[in-house]
Amino acid sequence: MGYVIRRSGVSSRRLPLNDTIAKEASDYWKCLNRTTKASPYWFTFDRYVMLLEDDALVVPEFASMMTSLMRQLDRRPHIDYVKLYHPNQLRKIPSIPMVFKLLQVSRLLSLVILIVLLLGYSFIAIYLLYLSIFLADVRYAISKSVYMSASESCCTPAVIFRTKKISEIVSKLSVESRKRAFLGHAKDHILDESEFVGRQTDTNLVVHIGAVSSVRKRWITLNEVLAARNRDH
Repeated sequence: MGYVIRRSGVSSRRLPLNDTIAKEASDYWKCLNRTTKASPYWFTFDRYVMLLEDDALVVPEFASMMTSLMRQLDRRPHIDYVKLYHPNQLRKIPSIPMVFKLLQVSRLLSLVILIVLLLGYSFIAIYLLYLSIFLADVRYAISKSVYMSASESCCTPAVIFRTKKISEIVSKLSVESRKRAFLGHAKDHILDESEFVGRQTDTNLVVHIGAVSSVRKRWITLNEVLAARNRDH
């Protein structure tokens, strides 16, 4: 079930930079805290909460990706939150375990084809990296599973939180934000530098359309959303 949380007040775009950072941090924790008050029954039995900012658009494969991600989180109770979006330069190259999985698939082929695949994998990895199209997307296409890696200190347009940890996260990080956000320390850094265990998905589950609209300061068209989706996913 989804809930739309609206925050009223002065637009952060009209404030000095450090005040903007502080307001965005304060609003973020307040919105996350609101999820604990949405419905006692819902909050008691739902395992995860996803906070989706209004400038994020889910990708077509979102439902199956989330199912894969939640299955992994169920097996890893020590993880408190997972970031679902990172710009291309901060996304992760496929992990070593997945490389071996790809090799296991390749074993079904002849030795000659396997050698070609290995050489091709190395060449394509370098080639696609410079085109900002990542092998994580290829990995998802093959395995239909989203994988997690260590989180970069960036980007919160879409984050999934473990429900039972939300109250503690809000309590501790709201205090931390009041101390550090006015010094220019963004909520992304405060979250990642906290005691809570975070991960990021290896492929993007959302497109950050704010990267378009906030720069151009105008309404964006569907074609621009599709272009952003093709660029970031």
